[in-house]
Amino acid sequence: HMSLSPSQDNHFVLSADDAGGMRVHNLKIVGVQKDKKAGGDQDAKDRKKTELSISTNFSCSFVLPPGPSGEERKLTTVTPVERGSQTFFVAGDHLGGIAVFLRNGTLKGRARVTEDPGGVLGLQRASGQSVLFF
Repeated sequence: HMSLSPSQDNHFVLSADDAGGMRVHNLKIVGVQKDKKAGGDQDAKDRKKTELSISTNFSCSFVLPPGPSGEERKLTTVTPVERGSQTFFVAGDHLGGIAVFLRNGTLKGRARVTEDPGGVLGLQRASGQSVLFF
């Protein structure tokens, strides 16, 4: 599973495996304008070349907590959600639960939302602060 940051102000990649391990990497993307070699009849704007510099930095990792009897939960879906200036990570599991994590990986809470076979199969950001599950 992989998900990108939903805003232009905060760049990150959230990756996850089926066992419930999630990792967040911050991205820094910078555009630098450089002059091309002079020559020919190029005007000033044609002589500028933009190069992108991309760097990544590991931020945090976290896992889905085990079930009440210690059973391992399998991650089925994950999505980042921004609410004001805060970023949350919402994860769905095969037992029908949705867990919400803070930006630093701390578990904020978990609730069982369905008893359907396969649990939570997907999450979709909706208008406003809503997240739909299916």
